[in-house]
Amino acid sequence: MQNYLYGSPEGIPQYYNPAGELLEERLYEHGNLAAFRTGRDQSEAWQRIEKLTGSIKTSFANGKPASDETVRGGMLDGTRTTYYSSGQVFRRMEFKEGLLTGTLTGYHPGGKLMEEEQYLHGEYHGRSRYYRPDGTLEREETYRSGEKLGPTVYYDVKGKPTKTEVYWNQYVYEGK
Repeated sequence: MQNYLYGSPEGIPQYYNPAGELLEERLYEHGNLAAFRTGRDQSEAWQRIEKLTGSIKTSFANGKPASDETVRGGMLDGTRTTYYSSGQVFRRMEFKEGLLTGTLTGYHPGGKLMEEEQYLHGEYHGRSRYYRPDGTLEREETYRSGEKLGPTVYYDVKGKPTKTEVYWNQYVYEGK
């Protein structure tokens, strides 16, 4: 869970994968990522990142990777990949100057696609798709500048659309 102060991240959120395994903790100060530590040992010292540039890799207690990301000038910049403790990819996303930009792709523990979300300047923007553990499409949502806008379509297990909601200004404008 992330705390916010005047709309900016603040405090120490903990990041978990769907299996409930702690990937890492991050320390936010005045809305900026200031430090991080892996989830392996609570007594581990915080690693400050204000001037850090390069690759940051964390791992689970079993030695398998937990996360792999690139930081430039203390900000995420490039691909960030998080993993399940089995070593399989959980999520892969792109950052530019600290903001999520491009496609976030997530996978179920079995390896099938779980989600495809589009981002621009750190906000949802474009078509996002969510999949069931068996790989079938569950729903599609459309966003613009962080807000739902346009159709959200729900699908049954055979891929047939079952419900459509059209959003405008974050509210359902029309539904079928």
